[in-house]
Amino acid sequence: LSRSNVDKEVFGADLGQRLSMLIHQTEGDPQTWVAGCSHGRFVDKAHALRSLYPENTYLYFILGYDTLLRLFNPKYYTDMIGELNSLFEACYILVANRDENGLKEMRDILSQPNYRPYADRIYFINLPESFKSLSSTVVRKKRMHGQTISELVPPRIAEAIEILDLYK
Repeated sequence: LSRSNVDKEVFGADLGQRLSMLIHQTEGDPQTWVAGCSHGRFVDKAHALRSLYPENTYLYFILGYDTLLRLFNPKYYTDMIGELNSLFEACYILVANRDENGLKEMRDILSQPNYRPYADRIYFINLPESFKSLSSTVVRKKRMHGQTISELVPPRIAEAIEILDLYK
């Protein structure tokens, strides 16, 4: 859970509530950890995390297609090539399709000059039609209108949202 984001403010649920939801989701699963981070950029997250693990550990960041575009936006860097090189030295990026952007669009982007040097570190997840337009905004809106969200989130997250009385 990141305390900050490069493009948007935290809203809907505060950081404590978001952390509570994540902990509620992962309770009892020894394979899953929840971590907090003060960094918004992936290069900064990777740098902070690398110091906690052995040198041969690879990090995997899972993001949506829209976040992949932001990852390669020069406005977030003072030395884009140097910082991206640093990020991809020990990281892989897994990208899920969103909305109308399918595998073809995602693969096409890797041929662009900024992306090409890192193409061997970027993998795509092709979400089924029913998931690719899913977003937290949809969940919040449905909850605000008193509609069920059980088909949109895992049961433990729905339970946590109810317990925390969120998005009404």
